Amino acid sequence: MCLNSHDFCALIYDTFVRLFLLFFKKQIKRTHAKHHTAEAVESYYQRYLNGVMKNATAPVLLELANEMDFAPSLMARIVLERFLQEQEQAIRQHFKAGIFQQLMTVKLYVKGPPTF
Repeated sequence: MCLNSHDFCALIYDTFVRLFLLFFKKQIKRTHAKHHTAEAVESYYQRYLNGVMKNATAPVLLELANEMDFAPSLMARIVLERFLQEQEQAIRQHFKAGIFQQLMTVKLYVKGPPTF
């Protein structure tokens, strides 16, 4: 099998890309736990919110991911999961308040209808 120079360059490029992706994958696996601690997640989320408040059009996630040497997609996932956790807590509190109000209403009616 004889390769011309174009095929050889393409082969070298493909090999380089695969090696780079393998290196990046190993790095992500090695640092994954460090980036998912409660302190790190809260820090990333607060830094994201502060960055968006300063400039809504700035690539905050990309800058944060580059600074932390972490994949931008995984950084976005961390921030999104933290946001959804906050929203879930707010919904639960609202739901609990609604149920409490309904229970109090039922309790009042069990004692008897209101008299005027």
